[in-house]
Amino acid sequence: MLELPDRVQPPLGRAWIVVGALVASGLALYLALVLGAWGFDFRRTSQHDGRLRRLVQQHPTLARVVQGLAEE
Repeated sequence: MLELPDRVQPPLGRAWIVVGALVASGLALYLALVLGAWGFDFRRTSQHDGRLRRLVQQHPTLARVVQGLAEE
């Protein structure tokens, strides 16, 4: 007859599974927040550069620039 092998180490308990799930969830949350912050910063910078580039191409007067900034 076949005999079942003796287990030397106990099976992985629920506590370790919960801890692993919490760590994985925390890392996923951290990655999502970092990527979101990077995306927002990239969008903000690219919009600013585009606006500044269009403004410089028009060669505006100082009064027009000050008025445009006040309206924003």
